[in-house]
Amino acid sequence: GIDMSTMKELFATRFMHGVTELTPETEVEMARAIGADSLRYLPVSAIARSIGLAPNSLCQACINTEYPTAAGRRLYQLACDKVGDDSSSTGRTYDAPKAVLTRT
Repeated sequence: GIDMSTMKELFATRFMHGVTELTPETEVEMARAIGADSLRYLPVSAIARSIGLAPNSLCQACINTEYPTAAGRRLYQLACDKVGDDSSSTGRTYDAPKAVLTRT
């Protein structure tokens, strides 16, 4: 995978508006944004299969947001919170101050 510093850098994020299912209308809008005739994403169920792995042997948290650890879920929530943040913060979520990352 690619280590994106923030969720704001992900292409699809700006089109999803809090929705988790990609619609054909959203794909059309995304294609227009990049000047393409069309754009298609593989269904999540096909990702592991496309590289010859069983679905349960491949972490797909970056696709389906089902993080397997409490720390991963916490970092994901921090990243989601930053998406709505108007600051120009470009730091990686996992570089957040330790106080932010520890349990309260």
